[in-house]
Amino acid sequence: MQHQNTEYYGYILNFIEDYKNKFGESPSSREIGEALGMPKSTLSRYLASMRKNGMLEIENARNITLSKNKPQQEIVNAPLVGKVACGLPQYAEENIQELIPLPTSYLGKGTFFILEADGESMIDAGIEPGDLIIVRQQSTANPGDIVVALTSTTDSTATLKRYYPDPKLKKIRLHPENSEMEDQYYDDIIIQGVAIRVLKNVEQ
Repeated sequence: MQHQNTEYYGYILNFIEDYKNKFGESPSSREIGEALGMPKSTLSRYLASMRKNGMLEIENARNITLSKNKPQQEIVNAPLVGKVACGLPQYAEENIQELIPLPTSYLGKGTFFILEADGESMIDAGIEPGDLIIVRQQSTANPGDIVVALTSTTDSTATLKRYYPDPKLKKIRLHPENSEMEDQYYDDIIIQGVAIRVLKNVEQ
């Protein structure tokens, strides 16, 4: 079973609303697919899921509207701010490349940003190069959380690893989810956030 990229929910909802405001009628499934560059079969799966979740009302392929019976899905625009190393630490550029709309029900409460995974140290956790990682911005984490951490106060290097405090060694252990890689130890780190979701491109 293919996992859906839920940012497309936001794209679809926004397109339907903009189309209705502009033309006074709802778009067809064909118009939605053409606008978003989605194949018919893929769009059908998304529309079916959104209808099941109460986000859309679909009378037929020509009449697709936002749900009236349930509260409209709230959308938050999470900034894509660059890459984070899943290997050797590397700078995560804090330049907003684009805003990706995501439903708040998918994220929960908090402030979020998105980073693109770079490297293979987290592949055993299902995080591969090019995946988009949704991060809840926070300065603390629980042992075992996957964190975005600054490992140096001088050059702002950042990395994505599992977080384990080691009281015996008085160190912070950052654990890569790759059996061929070793743990990394630091006297101190600065946690920028905790990874909560991974978005993948399932289209070939």
